[in-house]
Amino acid sequence: MKNIKILFIFTILSSLMACEPEYEALNDYSAVDWYTTAFGNEAKVSIGKYMSYSDLSHQALSHSWSFSDTSGCKFLKGSITTQDKEYEQFIDPDAGNESSDKTVHVLFTKEGMQSLRLYNTFSDEVTFFGNDTLYSEYKDGIWVIDTTFVIDVYDSIQPAFKVYKDDVEIISVAYDSIPLQSEKDLWTEVEVTFGNSLTFVDLTEKGRPDTYSWEFKNATPEISEDSVSMIAFNSIGTFTGKFTASRSDEDLAATKTKIVPLKIKVVPSNEDLIFKEANKASSTVIELQTSGGIAPFTGQESTFTVHVTNPNGYDASVLVSEAKVNVLDATIIDLVLAEEIYNNDVIKVSYSGNEIESLDERVLEIFTDELVAINIGNILDESVAGFEDADVLINSNYWVSTVKGTGTAEYSTEQAATGSQSIKGENPGTSGNQMRFSGSAGELLNIKSGVTYTVKYKRFVTGDSDIAGGDKLYFGQGTSTNVKQINAATNLLDPSQKCNVFSGKPTDVWYEMEFEWTADKDYADAYFTLQVNPKAGTFYYDDFFIAAKSDRP
Repeated sequence: MKNIKILFIFTILSSLMACEPEYEALNDYSAVDWYTTAFGNEAKVSIGKYMSYSDLSHQALSHSWSFSDTSGCKFLKGSITTQDKEYEQFIDPDAGNESSDKTVHVLFTKEGMQSLRLYNTFSDEVTFFGNDTLYSEYKDGIWVIDTTFVIDVYDSIQPAFKVYKDDVEIISVAYDSIPLQSEKDLWTEVEVTFGNSLTFVDLTEKGRPDTYSWEFKNATPEISEDSVSMIAFNSIGTFTGKFTASRSDEDLAATKTKIVPLKIKVVPSNEDLIFKEANKASSTVIELQTSGGIAPFTGQESTFTVHVTNPNGYDASVLVSEAKVNVLDATIIDLVLAEEIYNNDVIKVSYSGNEIESLDERVLEIFTDELVAINIGNILDESVAGFEDADVLINSNYWVSTVKGTGTAEYSTEQAATGSQSIKGENPGTSGNQMRFSGSAGELLNIKSGVTYTVKYKRFVTGDSDIAGGDKLYFGQGTSTNVKQINAATNLLDPSQKCNVFSGKPTDVWYEMEFEWTADKDYADAYFTLQVNPKAGTFYYDDFFIAAKSDRP
């Protein structure tokens, strides 16, 4: 057997650039090799483009490239330059579907998986060594290499889509439909109430796009890159838009934009513009949620009254120093106060004006003595506090099992106060063997000395557990554990210790525990540990809450 692979890049490149058909053998040995412009990668090409193939075999008795009559492939001839973008002019009308040229250039005019066959014969046995080894086959006294190159041809992109209003189809645009701006008078008109949405659904199959863009001026969002997009309209008037589908692969880059043939007429809402709720956003800001987007306004501070009472005897109105539309949500009015409000205040807000309007020109109705909700912020992230951050405890970024002895602690979906997960622990009932879990060291909490914190959590104790026990909570730093116990309820196991007891609480149901703790020092990048006293049972924990208590002095 004689196996020689000869590849001279300068020979290949010169033959490809000039589209020369011949390749001259360099010695007397039989050998098989070839070159394609795919460079050994998966062969993919856009419809209307070509690829080049060179047979580098040496001393072949015969040689041919061929494709089927139904492949849509065409042989090209002539000098093709990098400036050429269209290749139909180079089609060889006399070539048919078979060529004996050493180098061929094949134009692809039909999408799908297409095939190019290389058939060579040799007097000697030959082998091709590439990603897959190909052995010649002995037939009728000669050695044959018969291989097929498969090319995935991508069609031109032809967008197709549908538009829905309240789950009812408004228009359907097929891939072969070409909406024209000049035909706008014939387009479907849909009426959308200010602030409401339409749903745009991509149905494009032709060209296999992988990126999308819906574009509507003055909409929310103005540009959406989701194949299925819900777009709201927050300006009065009639609007149009466009849809673009693209391929991001740099070797197959293509894009096609199609007009959305729809006149979207946005009309004012016929509903009243009303107050919905008020929330304390910070110590000096109250957020008023309304039923619609508010137009920018100024000079309305005196139309708002904020009255504050407190169990310590405080009873006064707090001056509103600025009233404005929230920069992130136009349905919210921010009231900036001239002095601080506190978590144990009772706050009521009133509005007596008639000049604040929605973006669709509805006037905000007056309201009186609406209670402001005090939402004390949890310094634990929601997914962390509710144990929704990982599938198993060992994979959590925040929580680790720190059990003692043969106790266990793990994530569980058996019980959950909210969400789908909680921490499950089991105690065998012997001293030194108990469930315990901790936050991963660092970055859970930053505790300030002298500040009082409200601590809450939910627990579930199974009915077959020994309720003579209880649980303890500790703050830790660095590599230390059990630095400071923070709960302080009477411990029924040992009066010299303190814990939150199970006795007197229900079993087989979730309930909330709550206590306060004043920090004895700063705890930077701290974490906490929960441990159940060594009484036999099964225990679940969820929804931890830690927040600084801010009471009026």
